[in-house]
Amino acid sequence: EALREVYAAHRAGDRNALAAAVARVREQLADEEVPTPACYEHLLREVSPDGWRFAQDGAWFEDPTGARTDCSRHVANARILAHLVARRVTDPGACSDVAELAAVGWPGEKIVSRAAGNRVRVALSALRGLGLEPLVQRHGGGWRLDPDQLVIRA
Repeated sequence: EALREVYAAHRAGDRNALAAAVARVREQLADEEVPTPACYEHLLREVSPDGWRFAQDGAWFEDPTGARTDCSRHVANARILAHLVARRVTDPGACSDVAELAAVGWPGEKIVSRAAGNRVRVALSALRGLGLEPLVQRHGGGWRLDPDQLVIRA
């Protein structure tokens, strides 16, 4: 059923519905006791070749060409990325402010507001430098991932 949704969204050209359907297929496959068949992975890549793929924990991402970038060396950056991806998937267009991103990146730390802002800006700059420049946006009073880009959590 979920694969039919992927196909229908792909044929309709509805990028948001496609991203949601692909995420549902991946969740269903992750719940299975058997490993994910390679043919399903291939199918999901074929129907969404121009999408950005992200690890659930922000440890890596793949650009639309399929090139993978490792983000796991900087845990705070990976946490912030995972948060932005989750926000983008659940509420496209919504932004996260500096305080929210600082709390996600450095949980439990008491950080002075100005220092938190600096840390968040450095983390976002680093993520942009890794190849997310076209995706990470400053909007209103916060940050978000471009709602017009296809974002898939792997």
